[in-house]
Amino acid sequence: MTTSDNTVEIRSEVKLQKTKYINYLQQAFKLGIIKEKSTVKYKNVIAKVSILDEQAVLFYGDIPYYSFYKFMLTFDKFYTSSTHDT
Repeated sequence: MTTSDNTVEIRSEVKLQKTKYINYLQQAFKLGIIKEKSTVKYKNVIAKVSILDEQAVLFYGDIPYYSFYKFMLTFDKFYTSSTHDT
């Protein structure tokens, strides 16, 4: 993950784990790595960070994502299916 000004870019692939779930979005928010009105970029997708009920939320359009994991997983599925639909 890299940061510049108000943009955070995620550069890792999603790896499914069957261990305890750690919400890195909330940890990054609590540590001040990401702030409200920042943007998060994963592949070609950019989401805006908002705060709801004292938690960081990634908004892509009208869809909220409460974790980096769910955000990345959604777009990994999208890119995987769109590249195989030839």
